[in-house]
Amino acid sequence: MIHIPRPLQLDRIILTLIMILAAVLAISCVKEGHDWGGDFSLYIAQAQAILNGTVEVLYEENKFMVLHSSKFAGPYLYPFGFPVLLSGIYYIVGLDFVALKLFCTVFFIASLPLIYGLAKKDTPKAFLALVPVAGIAFHPVFLQFSDGVQADFPYLFFSLLALWLMDRANGLKDQVVLGIVIFLSFWIRDVGVLLLPALFTLQVQRYGRHWNKISPHRWWLLSCPYLVFAVLFIANSLILPYGGENHMDKIMNGFSSGSMFHNFDYYLSKGLHYLYLDRTWPALLMIGFLTVTGMIAVARTQLYLAVYFMLVSLVLVTWPFLQNFRYLMPIIPLYLYFLVRGVAFVSKAVQGEKWIYAGLILITLVHSYIGVKRTISYWDHNSNHAVAPGMIEIYRYVQDNVTDQDIIGFHKPRVLRFFTGKRTVNTDLDHFATSKANYLLQKRTVRTRLHYPVVFEWEHYILLKKQ
Repeated sequence: MIHIPRPLQLDRIILTLIMILAAVLAISCVKEGHDWGGDFSLYIAQAQAILNGTVEVLYEENKFMVLHSSKFAGPYLYPFGFPVLLSGIYYIVGLDFVALKLFCTVFFIASLPLIYGLAKKDTPKAFLALVPVAGIAFHPVFLQFSDGVQADFPYLFFSLLALWLMDRANGLKDQVVLGIVIFLSFWIRDVGVLLLPALFTLQVQRYGRHWNKISPHRWWLLSCPYLVFAVLFIANSLILPYGGENHMDKIMNGFSSGSMFHNFDYYLSKGLHYLYLDRTWPALLMIGFLTVTGMIAVARTQLYLAVYFMLVSLVLVTWPFLQNFRYLMPIIPLYLYFLVRGVAFVSKAVQGEKWIYAGLILITLVHSYIGVKRTISYWDHNSNHAVAPGMIEIYRYVQDNVTDQDIIGFHKPRVLRFFTGKRTVNTDLDHFATSKANYLLQKRTVRTRLHYPVVFEWEHYILLKKQ
């Protein structure tokens, strides 16, 4: 007799298969070396500093680089959550980029069942909870991001875990764990602090009507995550330096209604592009209607998810920097969940659930096929720029021929300092004369505009020095 799995069992089987296939695709994107994104170098440098006990030294070195750069060069230091996680694997494998990337990828795969867990609670049909999972698991934005050492996957995991725990934490142990997970999210990315108002929203929605009947013991349990967070926050402040103060200054100085509108328009377009849709009014109105409708439907029982989504969105439109899909990654799962709930609401309203759900499954399959196809095309892409043989030759020359008192200008100063140990700043040929740098590592394409002697030449770069 053939055993036919029950719907919930079948969903879990499909979820497992999605996770396995996503893991295979993500791992296939991982390559030797790293691209020019400078974040990885500071994350690893902070992990090294934790192991070596030189955090304050790194803070002063990177602060010098930021303050004396001609262009904005990032924070003095990143939050220490990800470097602490990274330090464990770094202690074991050293500077093995493949191993470090795979470590980050584990958090991506572990996030998929959390997306399913958040979505299946109030989704009319359990199988619909698999749609946002597939929309994440097989999208090249996430799969190709496996080819990097970044904090985004760990933050995705811990923020989703916090949202998942909020609805399930009951006893003292659960509340303590929830407080720790919220702090870990904040410790990895500052935006994780928005999980606290999300938790407060859930508590108000659940207990607000009967707040005067809540027992002292329940009050203690409800306040426990905030107390745990506060204790860990204070301990972290006493032990480790805060390196994001210049980021806050940048926000305050760069904020304007014009930039806010530009960012809103930018991310609106990205929401359509994620679905492989062009920016057209019909697409914008349709996706916008379904997303807002779904958010309202979700808010009836999971208001905290909608609040977290809106708060993060507000931060993004006020943040002065844009980085393609990267900043959207923590809330894309909620975006897809709202979209699915909007489709479910419309299908019920028009009494066409059977055909609309069939269409949604077909769209999900096509969407997944496109994502997998684009991911496979990435396999031939050369993403190793920062650790290419030509750059290694440059790093060695700088180590051997530039003194510790010299300062080198480069468009990726954190990367150059990481591999050479020399003082660096972010500058270019136009600002070299007024820069503190006395060396400039510059691409050969500017050869016709040189007014400084060439110290050394490579295939793609030249090293200039002030007289």
